[in-house]
Amino acid sequence: MKDANWPELVDTIAQNVELVGRLVVEHRPDNDGRCVVCRVAGTSLHAAWPCKVSELAADALAVIRSRGAARGPG
Repeated sequence: MKDANWPELVDTIAQNVELVGRLVVEHRPDNDGRCVVCRVAGTSLHAAWPCKVSELAADALAVIRSRGAARGPG
């Protein structure tokens, strides 16, 4: 569940295109559908994918793309 602060966090992350790209690449599913980076707190289990970080990165990427589309070509 995304809380009330989610849009602000997405906008903040979206200001750093390089960071968003890294998060998208790093937080990906393994063959079992679990994030290769995130762990379930207090365990050695990997978190289910999409993890919150991948969701955040995907939302930030959408913001970045929409800003680019709003600017138009050139």
